[in-house]
Amino acid sequence: MSGTLRTCYRGWNIAVRCLGKQSLPGKPARAGTHAATAHAYLQDSATRNEWIDPRPQSVVSGSRNFDTTACCSAAVLAEIKILIDALRR
Repeated sequence: MSGTLRTCYRGWNIAVRCLGKQSLPGKPARAGTHAATAHAYLQDSATRNEWIDPRPQSVVSGSRNFDTTACCSAAVLAEIKILIDALRR
C-alpha cells in the first residue's frame, strides 16, 4: 500500500510519499513496516531572504513501524514541518 500527501506549510510546498512494505510470497507478513520521504520546496511567491536555507529540503524516515500509511505520512510530515520551522530566520 502506498500514498502521497501534498500540502503547503509557511510558504513551502510539501509532498510526502509513504510506502508499506509487501511481504514476499512464502515469507511471514511484515505488517506495519513503512518507509517515507518528504520533499519541500519554497513557493515562488515566498520571500527567500526569510529563510536560512531556501533550497529544496528532504526528510527520509527509513523503515519504521506504523499502523497505517496515513500514520506514516503524518509522522514524516510533522518532521519536515519541524525542519521548516528551524530554517526560518
